[in-house]
Amino acid sequence: MKFSLITLATLAAPAFAKVYYAGVAESGGEFGVWNDNGVGRGLPGRFGSDYAFVNKTAIDVMVKDDKINLFRLRSFWSYFDLFYDAVQYVTARKRRYVLLDPHNYMRYNYHFAQPYSGSIIGDVNDPNAATTQDFKMFFTELAKRFRHNTRSSGHAFTTGNGNEPSSDYLHLMKDPLNNTAIEIHEYLDDNYSGSGANCTQPVSRLDGVTNWLKQHGLKAIITEFGGGVNPECAQALKEYIDYLEEKEVWIGWTA
Repeated sequence: MKFSLITLATLAAPAFAKVYYAGVAESGGEFGVWNDNGVGRGLPGRFGSDYAFVNKTAIDVMVKDDKINLFRLRSFWSYFDLFYDAVQYVTARKRRYVLLDPHNYMRYNYHFAQPYSGSIIGDVNDPNAATTQDFKMFFTELAKRFRHNTRSSGHAFTTGNGNEPSSDYLHLMKDPLNNTAIEIHEYLDDNYSGSGANCTQPVSRLDGVTNWLKQHGLKAIITEFGGGVNPECAQALKEYIDYLEEKEVWIGWTA
């Protein structure tokens, strides 16, 4: 189970269980390398050819037919000028919510092989690594660009020191507006990667984090989960969604 942190634009605190956000995790902008005969060669990729942030026709269908109200949009940090149009399409044109996801896997350099290569941000032993101050400056700029968009939210990855779980630290963060939710990824296959066809992880795996959220007075949203295309996984996913709807600490999901 992977933890990260988001701040939602509108986060209520109901006395009963309710899913406020149900939607889709869009993929594309975080894999935007230039391609030659199908082989990724580097950055920048060609917008509209090597990558896109959204398919606007698909967005239209999901909003109209599936009643989706949240889209998680991902992008390399260097693509934010083009990213802005996708965010505006979802929030201003379609009047739905966006979770902003600058998806560099906490690394940079040789993007095609991420998350397994490149310099780790904040690595003091790597002279090529960006510093934690650089990281702070980036997210400050991100917040400034979208601060007037009330249908967008920020996203920041967090971790421990490699040996300690992030749950030891996340509850220590102080938000004066009490407007924060923890983002969690939970795939249902054997190794939690989302690459397997079978769904072997029972919904009871969420009990621990649910109790942790209650203990610290926090809310959460699952933004990546899924399984294979088969009846077993369809039933398992239904059980997960039912679970989220029953527990008041969960405010939504994207898949």
